[in-house]
Amino acid sequence: MRDLLEQQIPQSITLASETITKDDAAQYLPLGFES
Repeated sequence: MRDLLEQQIPQSITLASETITKDDAAQYLPLGFES
């Protein structure tokens, strides 16, 4: 029965802040997601 329990998913994940410019925005794009 233990394997039927749902895994908890965090409501939010906080990443370290970075300064993103238009020149390097593409490399950070995979880290984001649509809400």
